[in-house]
Amino acid sequence: MKLWSLHDPSFSLTDGKVIHSRSTYYTGVNGVKDAYHKLWIKIGQPDGQIVWCYTVRDHIPCTGIVKLLWCLEVPSDEILRCIDDIVWNKIIGQNQVALPRHLQHEWSRQPITGDWWDELFVSDNAPGLLRNALIRHPVAEDYVTARLEWHINSARGSSKSRRPGSCGSIWEQQSRS
Repeated sequence: MKLWSLHDPSFSLTDGKVIHSRSTYYTGVNGVKDAYHKLWIKIGQPDGQIVWCYTVRDHIPCTGIVKLLWCLEVPSDEILRCIDDIVWNKIIGQNQVALPRHLQHEWSRQPITGDWWDELFVSDNAPGLLRNALIRHPVAEDYVTARLEWHINSARGSSKSRRPGSCGSIWEQQSRS
C-alpha cells in the first residue's frame, strides 16, 4: 500500500525510537496524550512505536517550515490498522477540523454505539481522504521509495510548478537517499 508520512527532517522512520515527548502534537493538543496511550493498547503496541501515515497524497497539510515527506510502499500485512480521521478527531475532543466542502457533512456523524472508540478502526485498508494508516516504527528501509522536502517556498520565489492538492505549496522534488 502506498503511504506518506510527514516529519521533522531530524526524525528517521528507519531507525531510532519515536519519542513522543518531542512531538508538539502529543504534548500540545489537548486529549492526544491520553488517547494515544489507549490507542497503543488497542493495536497491541503498548510502547507507542508507531507511525501515522496518510493513505492519499493529495491533501497532505502544508507547513511554513521544512518537513520531510516519507513516501512508502508498505505490504498490507505490515499495516497495524487503518483509522477513520473524523473519529480520531472526535476522540481527542476537536471541535471541528478543516475538510473539503464535499466532505464537511462527515463532521456531523454520531457514533452508532455511543462510543467513538468502537468506530475508530476501518475494516479494510482501502486508501481515502479521511483515513490514516498506522505502521510500526522503525520502518524497513526497503519500504521507503523517496524522501522529499515538503514546505511552502514563498521566500525564494521558486518557479517550480505547484502540485495540485498541496495547499499551494511548492513540491520540492529533492529525493534523499
